[in-house]
Amino acid sequence: MADKLVHGAVGPSDLMEFTRFDLGEVLRKRNGAAAPRGVRFVVGNPIIMSQMVEHVPDSYAPVTVLIDQRPDGVYLSYDRMASFLAPYGKFRGSESRSRSGFESRSCINGCG
Repeated sequence: MADKLVHGAVGPSDLMEFTRFDLGEVLRKRNGAAAPRGVRFVVGNPIIMSQMVEHVPDSYAPVTVLIDQRPDGVYLSYDRMASFLAPYGKFRGSESRSRSGFESRSCINGCG
């Protein structure tokens, strides 16, 4: 029953939004409307998370996605799950080059 409910709630990426934090709101309160914007999303899939926790209780789930505005454009940052899962033998094939979690940044628009 729970699986059916989750499958109906996740998006095309098989993730659902658990919560969001408007980091830009804090800056706007301090610096006014011209302050940069930024939103942090915590996303995941409860079915996958429960399977991970069943096998590895200290698994790192859910993941974080950050979209933030900077002087040179809008950036997307996200947790690279491969770097978190690599220490667990079952997931070694997904190992990334870096062990740091919140590592990937790419410019969405207007970056030079």
